[in-house]
Order: sequence, then C-alpha cells, then structure tokens
Amino acid sequence: MSVVYKAVEAVSGVPIADLPNFTVDALRFTLGRPETMVGYLPISGDKKAPENWVAASDPWCVAILPIESSNGQVLGSGMYINGRTRTQGDVATIPLVSGEGYLDRRQTGAYAPVLVDQNTILGQLVTQFAITPSLAGLNGWPASVNVIGAAGKTRTRTYAVADRKTLLSNLTELMGDLGGPEWTVTWQHLTGPERYFPVFNVGTRIGTPAAAGLLPNVSFQLGGTLPGGSLTDFAYTEDWSNGNGANYIAAYGLTDATTGLSPQQVAAYTGNPRQLEIDYVFNPSTSISDSATLLNHAQTQLAIMQKGTRSLALTVRGNKVPQFGIDFFLGDDCQYKIGGKTVDGAESIPSLPGGLSGVTRVIGVQMRPDIPTPTTTPILGGV
Repeated sequence: MSVVYKAVEAVSGVPIADLPNFTVDALRFTLGRPETMVGYLPISGDKKAPENWVAASDPWCVAILPIESSNGQVLGSGMYINGRTRTQGDVATIPLVSGEGYLDRRQTGAYAPVLVDQNTILGQLVTQFAITPSLAGLNGWPASVNVIGAAGKTRTRTYAVADRKTLLSNLTELMGDLGGPEWTVTWQHLTGPERYFPVFNVGTRIGTPAAAGLLPNVSFQLGGTLPGGSLTDFAYTEDWSNGNGANYIAAYGLTDATTGLSPQQVAAYTGNPRQLEIDYVFNPSTSISDSATLLNHAQTQLAIMQKGTRSLALTVRGNKVPQFGIDFFLGDDCQYKIGGKTVDGAESIPSLPGGLSGVTRVIGVQMRPDIPTPTTTPILGGV
C-alpha cells in the first residue's frame, strides 16, 4: 500500500498541487455515510507544503484525493476540506469529510415521484438538488450519476422545501427502507486536460457479490491451523449501547395536524427468551404517513439491531493482500475465518470459542497509510 495525496479544484476538478508530505490520522470510508478525518499539512521546514498551499487547502474549494500510487485509483470517496486551523506552529490542521459529506450541505427541494424506481429517485434527488446549480448562481456539484444494475423497487415519495431536510437525510431514509437502494461516492479521472470528478453511484447492490455456488475471491483469515497470514489483529464488537441494540422497534411518522396523533408500526424479536425488552423508537422521516412504509422501516431496523450492532474490524498488513482499492472495494463480498482449533486441538483465539467464520460484505474501511507500518482495517457487517 502506497498512498499519495493530490489537491484538486472542487468545481473544475483540475489538479492544483501534489501534497507529498500531507498526512491523515486515518482514511475512513463507509457505504452511504459520510466519515470525518483530520489532515496535517506542514507549511515550513524541510517538508513544507507547495508554495500555493493556502489555495490548495481552501475549505470547500478543494478536494484532497488519496490515490493508490500503484494503479492511480482514487481510494474511497475522496475528501473535501471542511475547515482549516493555523497557529504559530509549522503545521496546518485540516478537518476533512468524505465525499458523501457534501450531500449533507445541500437542501432538498420539491419532488414527488409516484411509483418510480428507487435508484432513479436517488439519482434525481442528487441531480436536481446538488448537481444542478441553484437559482442563486452558486456552483453545483460537478458529479455524474452512475446507476448500477437493474431497476430497483418502485417507491412513492413527496419531498418539499418546507421539510427543511438535507439530501443526505432523504438518501439515508430511502436506503433504510426495506430493500432500499445503496449508494456511495467514487471519483473518475479524466485526461485532456487532466481532471478529477466525483461520481454518485446508486443501485440495489453496491459492490461485487460472490459467484453463485462459489466462495468470494477475497478471504481474511487469522488463527486456527493457518500459520501467519495477512491479518495482524481483529476486533469483534457487539454494541448494545443506547440506539445500537433493541428487540422492540417502533417507527413513527408524520403527526396528524388535526388529531395530534402519529402513525406507528412496530416489529419485535422474540428469538432470545433470556433477554429483557429493549425498546428503540425512531422517526425515519417526518414526511412518512404510510403504514406500510413505516413497517418496512421498523422491520429493517429490527434486522440490524435485534442482536446488537455487530461488526468485525480486521487489521491487514500494509504490504499484504488483499488490499483496498486493488483487491476489494466497498460492498464486496468476502469470506472470513477468525480463530478455531490449532493442530494441537487448542483454541487459537480464546476470546472466540469455536472461532468465527462466514461470508459477508465489506461495509466500511479505515486505512492508516501514513504510519511506519501501514495498515488497512476492513469493516465487515452482519457477522
């Protein structure tokens, strides 16, 4: 893993500076969700930034792109500059947000699709209210929309200016509906002249599934009878903190102006008779009044929370395969096998009696390319 950083104009996509000494605390990218990071730009000394470093670190005028040097691939959704702090020191601190974060900076206007493919709805929302310049004459998002796969489930929605909701809020709501679409941001590299532009990807499924009847091409293993391997560590988290685990879900919708009542639909998990009732009540959108839609949201949320929010974070050596941006990408299927018996019959990882194995998806990734021993941490969901 070898990552270089390039600053490009947010509007034109034209590169304005290479940043060879720029570093980031960690690169973080997740399906359908913005992630924040912190960058550090030396401005004096032997490793100082280019002469135009002020212009190359101007908030929301510049995107900083992490690029895998071996193949020129922009990693994840890139990063927009979300601020800048300068002191008497010789390093400027640069708060960053992944490409998805821009969609939390744009408000949704009026749009009322009726029985329209869900992928089209998301593409239209982004096209109308982010890509198209506003009447104020300010710059729109220079992105393209890429619909992946076939048409998805048809939906009916009503979006209004009066809702005062960002694009991100509405994209998240539809993604959270039962069978809802997935989305993420990537970047395309154009030449003649050289430019980099964001791409809004949407589809029923983002990433590559395993071929029918076959295991995924990407595999992560640690412990058991396997000597060594590419993994150095793991963290298996079962999170039951408030809002992360529940067995009784209630989704409520728009309050009726006449009765003052809110429609509500519930879903419950009764598969663990030893557990106390744990409630979670949420409003997936202030504009929802349809009972079937509310029930879909409750059922989807229950599937996520009924066994706690579980995730498996794996640490991969920076010089070992599989590598993010080369061997796997967000949404891809992967196989994992952590722990299990050694050749002597002992537990190789005592914290996981019997081991942990299966096939799931990469829903996020954290990379630390700027430390002496670089690491990549794929985040696996549904384990």
